[in-house]
Parts: sequence; structure tokens; C-alpha cells
Amino acid sequence: MWWQGNAAYNHWVKIGSATYSCLEDSLNSAGVADNIAAQINASDPNCSCTTGGQYGNEIFISLRSGKYGPVAVSSSDGSGGATLSNYQHWVKIANATYSCYEGSLNSAQIAANVAGQINASDPNCTATVGGQYNNEILITLKSGVAGPITVSSSDGSAAATLTQGTSAATVLSSIAGQINATNWVQNGPVVLSAAVVSPNQLIVTAAPGADGNMVAFYETDNNSSSRLYFTASNWNLSGGSSDNVSWHVHIDFTALGWNNVDKIWWTIAPALPNSQAYQATEWEMVVTNWAVTDSGGKRPLKVAGPGSVRIEEDSTWVSTSGYWEQAPGNDPVNGAFAFWSQGRAIRAAAAAASVTIQTHCQSTHNILRRHEARYKLRNRERIGRRRHAGDARLLLSHRDDFADAPIAVLWRRGRTARGDYHAHRE
Repeated sequence: MWWQGNAAYNHWVKIGSATYSCLEDSLNSAGVADNIAAQINASDPNCSCTTGGQYGNEIFISLRSGKYGPVAVSSSDGSGGATLSNYQHWVKIANATYSCYEGSLNSAQIAANVAGQINASDPNCTATVGGQYNNEILITLKSGVAGPITVSSSDGSAAATLTQGTSAATVLSSIAGQINATNWVQNGPVVLSAAVVSPNQLIVTAAPGADGNMVAFYETDNNSSSRLYFTASNWNLSGGSSDNVSWHVHIDFTALGWNNVDKIWWTIAPALPNSQAYQATEWEMVVTNWAVTDSGGKRPLKVAGPGSVRIEEDSTWVSTSGYWEQAPGNDPVNGAFAFWSQGRAIRAAAAAASVTIQTHCQSTHNILRRHEARYKLRNRERIGRRRHAGDARLLLSHRDDFADAPIAVLWRRGRTARGDYHAHRE
């Protein structure tokens, strides 16, 4: 407090909303300071004070024990206004906060206080104090706690998330598991498998063949701290060869739901070059041990043997009556497949249409009505009768309502003597 030399001058100190004042009157500056300090110590709920300084006219105001502010303080003379507060230092781990008011403590004492609280009660972490001034708190996960656990503090460092350290073997085991769990038949050019060779090697193997050489790997890692990273950013498998490799192919039509298969395309091509356009080249593939099984005996394919007579629809032995038309050919786009002999066939297009087929053979033989004789019928075709003497006539009957596509019927007739025969459709 500064002496003004004016007996009527009113000196004051304001703490919060309370004002403590004293008229200068005949008092010197030290007397004024003692008077105001006594009022504060006697009645202020938040602060206490002392006097001192070279002339005894300085008032030092501080928060009382247990009071943390903020409390605004100002005076009539001597110094500017200020706000008193007891700074609260804290560390938050997950949802728990551990705090300490600064008060008269130094930074090392505050750090020790907060670390002690953490070690006494936190279920996830432990804390140690260190650093140049012993004011740094190092927080780590307890054994068995994997994290993630979030950690933040009032001052000193940014927030972080703690997880247990991950080893190279752990990372590689996870990657190998994902590779082995992938359906490479549907998702890759070749089947891959992976294994970890401890502690830090991942071995990826492709199924035999040159296709494995086209498999490329690219990696990404957080290597800013150089703690865990791959030794290369990308690499290709190598060493695969399709020379002298035996491929065993087994197709289970029933398992695939293919219960009515007429024809199957198996496309075979030479090896494709890696990362470049294909260039025409000569190549060879040897197919051995070819077998088609039909355990149910439902798809026997009966064909004419050596010396057989084959009659096409444009033969002079075939005469038609009524309206006939060319049968449609292949239309893979719309799912229509027609496997006609020599790629063509005719079909009846009206109810009154008929066809007479002559056969001539000089040896005892069987008459086979083959797949190439196809008719446009809705329901079924049936044999009406057959004659064994003179000429052999096959009488085929049908309904008058027609479907949109021909049907194929194959059956075997009995053996007949030599001679000329006629097949007639009415």
C-alpha cells in the first residue's frame, strides 16, 4: 500500500465481492497494510494474507487451505488486479481421473502424488516417475491387459492410446491365417498357402505350375519408429513351372447340380506371359487317363460302328411331304444349343407333314434312330409298329400341338435281315 499524504484517502483491497478498506488518516503505509490484512484474516472465507516488504507495506494474499479458486483480487494502489487459483494437475486413464492441486508442491511432488494414485487403484495401468526433474509420469499397461486404453493429461503431453506391443511373429501369424482362410479357387489365379518361420519370416507357397509366378505382394506398415516393418515394399513369387506337371481334373456333375448335361467345353490355352501381351506360340499338351463315369448308367451314348449307313436329311433316300423347315442352329447367347449332324437338320412345321426314309444295307444290321432325327413335338414320340418282311416301316405318331424346339429321342431297334427298309413318319 502506498502512502498518499492525504488523511481522507481510502485504501482498499477487494477479494471476490468483498472489499476491505482503511482511511489513511495519520497512518503510514505499513499501518494501512496491517489494518487491511487484519480484516482479511479475520473475515475472508477464501483468502488469508501477510504483510512484509522493505517498508512493511506489502500485503501477500493467498488462497486458504482447501480453496482452489479462481478468486479475483484487486487493490486501490500498489499493484494491478489478479486471479488466484490452485492449479489442478490430472491424468485421465480410460474413464478414471487422478488429480492433485498444485498448492505449495513442486512439479516432482505433483508427479509422485498422481503416480501414487494410479498405482493404488487403476485396474489397467501402472505409473513410474522419472525424467530430468522427476516430473514425468510414464504410464504402461498392466500384464494381461491388451488395450486399447486411452490416456490424457492436463499438461505436459498429448493424448495417446495404449496397446500391448505386437511382435513380428504375431503379425505374420495373423497374415498367414488370412491367406490360408481365403478361397483362392474363386479369388485368385492360383491356390496359395502360408506359414510362419519363427520369429519373423513368412513363407508363401503357390500350387505347382507357372501361374504362381504371376502372384505379386505389396505391403504397408507404420515404420515411422522403425520398430516393425517388412524388408521389401513389394515382391513376386518365383520358381513355379508347368513343364512336366501332371494335372488331375475331377468334375462331379451331381455336386455341381449339372444333372442334364449335353455338352461341355473345356478351354485349354498356353501359358500367359507375366506383365506383357500374349504372343502367338506353339505349344503342346498331352491328355492321358481320360475317363467319363456314369454310375447310374443313365447316359449311355450309342453310336453306329464300322460299316454303318448314315443318312442325312438332304439325302435322296429322304423324302418329305407337307411343310418342313430348317431347325435353328446354335444360339449360345440365349441358351440354345443344337448339335445337329454336320450342323444342320429339318423339322416338321405342320400337323400333316411326314417324312419317308429309305435304308439300304447288304448285311445283317440294327436300325438305330439317332439324335440327328429330331422332330418338333410337344410331348413325346413313340413307335407305332414295325414290319419284318418286304419293307420295314417305322410308324411315328405325334400330337397336333407343337412346341418351340425339337426334341431328341434315341433308342435301338432289334436286329433285322438284309434288305431295303423304309422309315415313314405320318
